[in-house]
Amino acid sequence: MKNLLLLPLFILFLACANKKAQQTESNIPKQLIDKQWSTVNELNKNGLQAFKPSNLPLPPSRGRETIHFKSGGTVEYKHIAPSCGLDTWLGTWKVENKVIKVSVIFKEVTRKYSFEPISVSDTIIYMKMNSLNDK
Repeated sequence: MKNLLLLPLFILFLACANKKAQQTESNIPKQLIDKQWSTVNELNKNGLQAFKPSNLPLPPSRGRETIHFKSGGTVEYKHIAPSCGLDTWLGTWKVENKVIKVSVIFKEVTRKYSFEPISVSDTIIYMKMNSLNDK
């Protein structure tokens, strides 16, 4: 009987958690969510990092970092490794004042970045990207 009394509280908790995720995701362009984006340094301009969907043809490169903002606040960031391969950093993202704050962990080291979408379309995104590790 006690479990039946806790069921409405559990349902309310799940509804609130889902609402928070929806609010977070609605604060950034929908094109960013659930799509993997690759850096395209050849297209960088005015201090902005260019990203294109990873499934589109890209010019040859010695390596491209990718970022994948997933629904619900998780992120997968593939960073160029010292061995010229890619290390996969997993973490979380949230939005503060239209800036996406990312916290990723790799081999027990936490790194923090900010991504501010400036220009957004379905085929290219320009973002201000900053490391927050020294701040």
